[in-house]
Amino acid sequence: MDRRRVVALLAAGLVVLAVAAAARHPDLAPGGGSRAALGLQLAAGLALVAAAVHAARRNEPAVATALLIAVAGLALGVLPEPPESAVLFTLALVGVGLPAAAAAHAALLYPGGRPAGALDRVAIGSGYILTAGLLRALVFDPPQAGCFDCPDNLLLVFADPDASAWLERWTPRVAAATEVALATLVAVRWLHRPAAARVLAAPVSAAAVVVLALAAIGNVRGAPLWLAACAALAALAAGFAWRPLRARRARAVLTRIAVTAPAGAGEVVDALGRALDDPAVALLVPHPETRAPITPDGAPAATHAPPGRARTAVERRGEIVAWVEHRATPDSLARTVAAAGLTLERESLRTAQRLQARQLRESSLRLVTAGEAERRRLERDLHDGAQQRLLALGLGLARARSTTGRAAAEALWLAEVRVAAIREQLRELAHGIHSVTLAEGGLAEAVLALVQAAGGGVAVDALPERRFPAAAEAAVYRLVAASLALEGAVGVRIAIEARPSELDAAIRVSGVTSAALSEAVAHAGARVFAVGGSLAVAAVAEGAAVRASVPDA
Repeated sequence: MDRRRVVALLAAGLVVLAVAAAARHPDLAPGGGSRAALGLQLAAGLALVAAAVHAARRNEPAVATALLIAVAGLALGVLPEPPESAVLFTLALVGVGLPAAAAAHAALLYPGGRPAGALDRVAIGSGYILTAGLLRALVFDPPQAGCFDCPDNLLLVFADPDASAWLERWTPRVAAATEVALATLVAVRWLHRPAAARVLAAPVSAAAVVVLALAAIGNVRGAPLWLAACAALAALAAGFAWRPLRARRARAVLTRIAVTAPAGAGEVVDALGRALDDPAVALLVPHPETRAPITPDGAPAATHAPPGRARTAVERRGEIVAWVEHRATPDSLARTVAAAGLTLERESLRTAQRLQARQLRESSLRLVTAGEAERRRLERDLHDGAQQRLLALGLGLARARSTTGRAAAEALWLAEVRVAAIREQLRELAHGIHSVTLAEGGLAEAVLALVQAAGGGVAVDALPERRFPAAAEAAVYRLVAASLALEGAVGVRIAIEARPSELDAAIRVSGVTSAALSEAVAHAGARVFAVGGSLAVAAVAEGAAVRASVPDA
């Protein structure tokens, strides 16, 4: 048996024993001995125990502790006066204000499980201290006060009848003021909660305010309104059941969404709108890296819901997978809706996948753009640097050859030929790195230059008449160049056509397999994908074909 169950059983047993003691001495019990009164006190105590167990299961130990303190205070209040045991008598002296202070404690923690700030922590601690009878217990001696039937006060330090009388007069007044302050704080905290949290916290906060108000009135009158306070404590415990009931209702509503398994974000939002009777409902998902809210299409969203709307978190396995923005009404979506969690988690993953794919395309495009810029720089360096120096060297060799003897002239002539060959190879290398023809003349001229350099066996069926973005033209140009360079090809047909919003290229290569063509155009295909295009390779009669589409953007 785990510790939580043991504690719950002990708390329930304490309530039962206290009610049984009241039933044996109804004339001394604060609530009397009627069946209705005893049943009310028993129901209130057991309801608080059940609420504490539920809070513990929800991993809210502070709330569970506050409720168990309320159980202890209620059990002490049920006991006949004075209790027969010295221990119970002493605890009753000290724990007179426990139910009210514990009610405020639980309300300030609910529904988040933690106090809102330092003020709440101070208020909770002060509530327990100022509503307790600890100071009077230190100086209260029952026989000197005329209570000869009372057991011994185990906390008595120094008997002082005057101080005890003064504390007996002023402690209830201080406790009443404290309870009014706590009730005000609970109400203010409730008003400042987000709309969805206000709906959840309303029953608990309202019941806590009633408990505190009844305790304050009883302290001022000098006659505790015990049965009314027990009813309010039962309402407090019932308020904690409001949250799971709302969650169950929401799960029942949203199960229909999970069963139908909508295909996209639009259908999910439509289904949520129908379930919540809110056509303006909106769905947000966490960014895969920052976890900030974004729309399903990846656009940033506001940090908080707009006025008049509530933003409810949907959790799966302890992590937020989506937010639903809806009307801030009691009929809105509960905070945690397990039935819709799978559907919304799927949409969150889809959004993350789309966003990451878009980021990958943008990153690839930046790499392609940077690569093209580097190619242009290298081409300029080779043309303006190495090629010019080789040209100057060739001219110098020619001048030297004209002024030397026959033997030296032949050696210089051979060197001049080799320099010219190196310069031509360097020119071809520079052209391969970056096509000046493509940059200045466009894709059509650059493809014709490739066809001319390839020799025979190449047919051109269509070429675009207008220019396209540099990245798009470069991607198609690299695709054509890779296809023409494929070994084993016996014929190539090229058709490049300009569409209203894209550039289409179809290249048919005879004498090769589709696997060989796929391998040859793999690098060029990556450039096509980087600019947001598509590419497909297929086997055709007597060879293979590749088709690519590049957006005009």
